[in-house]
Amino acid sequence: MINLGALPTSANDFVKEFEKKFTINADPLWAVLEAEAMSLAIDAATQAGDNGTAIKEYFTNFSANDLRDGLFGKYYFNPERDVHGLGFLVYEIKDGKLVNGK
Repeated sequence: MINLGALPTSANDFVKEFEKKFTINADPLWAVLEAEAMSLAIDAATQAGDNGTAIKEYFTNFSANDLRDGLFGKYYFNPERDVHGLGFLVYEIKDGKLVNGK
């Protein structure tokens, strides 16, 4: 199970409410990440409409100088749309092997 102590208070509050209503013995990190992904998708569709190219570009508009402030911290996407700036590590896989995991 992931320790949520390193996450912002907004994530902890969300997890407590989510667990109270919807989960039994679930890993709360996945609930936070799922909620963040849905929030990001809604924001992208709200800003860019149904234009696929504009939605794709929405994700790369976040940069190291203009971070998205999400449930689990501030982050941005590089031009390849990989996420950067998270303050925690879930799994690190190198050469097809698990190197580090919490």
